[in-house]
Amino acid sequence: MGEKNNNCKQKDFYFQRHCILANFLSSHSTDIKFAFFMDADIGVINPNHSLEEYLEGKKDFDLIFYERIFNGEIMAGSYILKNTQFTREFLYYWADYYFNVPNSFHGTDNGAIHSVFLDLFCDHSNENCSEKRRVCSHLWNVSLDFDTLLPFTLCAKYILGARNVFTNSISETKLNSTGKVLLLTDFRQYWARDGWLTGNCWSSRDFLIHGWQSRRLNRQTFAGWNSPFSLQKIQNQRENCSNPMVAIKEWPYKNTFIWTNEQIENEIERIIKERNIKHMGILMKEVINRNY
Repeated sequence: MGEKNNNCKQKDFYFQRHCILANFLSSHSTDIKFAFFMDADIGVINPNHSLEEYLEGKKDFDLIFYERIFNGEIMAGSYILKNTQFTREFLYYWADYYFNVPNSFHGTDNGAIHSVFLDLFCDHSNENCSEKRRVCSHLWNVSLDFDTLLPFTLCAKYILGARNVFTNSISETKLNSTGKVLLLTDFRQYWARDGWLTGNCWSSRDFLIHGWQSRRLNRQTFAGWNSPFSLQKIQNQRENCSNPMVAIKEWPYKNTFIWTNEQIENEIERIIKERNIKHMGILMKEVINRNY
């Protein structure tokens, strides 16, 4: 890990990685203005996009997250950030949740990011925040698996409300700076999404695909996937990759995996509709109509 990261005492890498990133940003505070974080199982499906696209009109935000399509949770595995004091403090705060997670199936940094949002962006004078937060804490404490973790993340999202922009108050948090965070909920604006939702079929709107894990390749399992590429091993020519006009030649696709934007959109909207119906039932049972 190196001496520069001796302050990152988290024993869970999923938390520790955010601390390491904060250290890196701190050591490059004068020469790195923006950065992009992503899981190792994310890859480029369509090189006709660039990361800069997803910063257009959003450079005032310190952090940009997106909501996962299949379960509505805040995606912990990929975000865009501005190298500010607030961003670095946010990442350290998130990483240090390793020391505060309950003795349950807490979901590591994926579960913790929802508690971080509640800590930093919840109006604690609001009844939903002060009263329902206890409900969320109980649900997190008793979670046993992904299915029972879901009520906690839904509880957090319910308290935060239907907003996309979050700002913090120094007086209510442990951070020493204020910032602004954007949570994208319209999948058409995402830079990445879970490929297995559409059988790894993709369209021209897609840029990055999440979930390309070798252990799930050609497997009939949750998040299992088949490669959309026609070659098992792609031999990239570096000179082509630097030219957007010819870079596409280095991605040998299977034609049957290429859909139109409308086809992808219709399938994802169907998934979201089913998700919302399921989630409303869970919210009514576990959060709205219950007190602890």
